[in-house]
Amino acid sequence: MKRSLLIILYFFVIIIIGAIADGLFDNGIKNISHFLHAIEIGLCLIFGIIFKITFRELIAFILSYLFIRLAIFDISYNITRGLDLFYIGSTSLYDNIFAKIPKDGIIFIKIWALILGVGISIKELK
Repeated sequence: MKRSLLIILYFFVIIIIGAIADGLFDNGIKNISHFLHAIEIGLCLIFGIIFKITFRELIAFILSYLFIRLAIFDISYNITRGLDLFYIGSTSLYDNIFAKIPKDGIIFIKIWALILGVGISIKELK
């Protein structure tokens, strides 16, 4: 399998594990949440070693990860919490910004974030 596709899959795994951990924590299931956060952090720490990320690739790696995270984190978190897929909270700056955007706009942003994240990975992290 191509390196860039493995990196994308790795991003998905890290982000979904983190979202599930946050959702479980907010639901009061803290032991499993802490365990999943430890796995998430461990996967983040060994990423560069596994994929032999060069300094030149670092910016592409960070941008790709951030765009994919923007696209899928909230949906994974909301599924874990049993909330509407596009539920937006009200506590963080991120929530306050996205709460002002219509649902169709949020979907549009998330689709483009996913396209950009995957595209950057395929183009720059070969």
